[in-house]
Amino acid sequence: LHDFQARVGISGRVVRVSHATFRTGGGRGKGKLTVDLTRSPAHLVADAALESVHLQPLAPFLPAALEKLRGVYAASGHFETLGLSRQEVGSNLQGQATVRLKNVSLGTFDPLRKLARASGGGLFEPVRRETNFHAATLTLEVNNRRVVVTSSPLEFSGAQVRLNGTCAFTGAVDMNVSADLRGLTRPWLAAEGEARPGMQTLKLHLTGSLQKLTVEPVQELSRVGP
Repeated sequence: LHDFQARVGISGRVVRVSHATFRTGGGRGKGKLTVDLTRSPAHLVADAALESVHLQPLAPFLPAALEKLRGVYAASGHFETLGLSRQEVGSNLQGQATVRLKNVSLGTFDPLRKLARASGGGLFEPVRRETNFHAATLTLEVNNRRVVVTSSPLEFSGAQVRLNGTCAFTGAVDMNVSADLRGLTRPWLAAEGEARPGMQTLKLHLTGSLQKLTVEPVQELSRVGP
């Protein structure tokens, strides 16, 4: 955090931090915090919002394929917890947040090609440019030391990709990925380069850590037509 400013008030063993502003990741944030010390353990309630924050600083914490991640995001959330130690705050933390991604580039990473290969369904023609999507929204729910993630559709070459699942505070991932290919504008290729019949859906399951994911198909591919 940089350029942090806030108003702090203390009354009757209740600490209130209001009108907080700060800069982070090339963007800006604001928030407020209430710490109720009349209870044991202490009760903390926080609201925060971020605007125009760069995605690039998050890349080292994500799979290596996303090392060239670019774009910006905005976020807003409400959180509550009990306790003042790091362990207490993490164990009791719960809340909800919305993250809005904008003008995102994945660099040379081609998620559709990766999904198709992992499913055993063949390959797409490779893209000749960076992989981008204009906008998407992630809904996050925090409880029991994990984050439940649900995404709006992420569009790649006409395909609609959705994510839903969990990421534990330890970094362990349990995530389902579904891709609706009915609007796909890229042709499939067989191993020898021949065109494949159209596919309708892909469904995959991701497990492991954020830095080392294991990808498994969860059902056979659904094909277009009889």
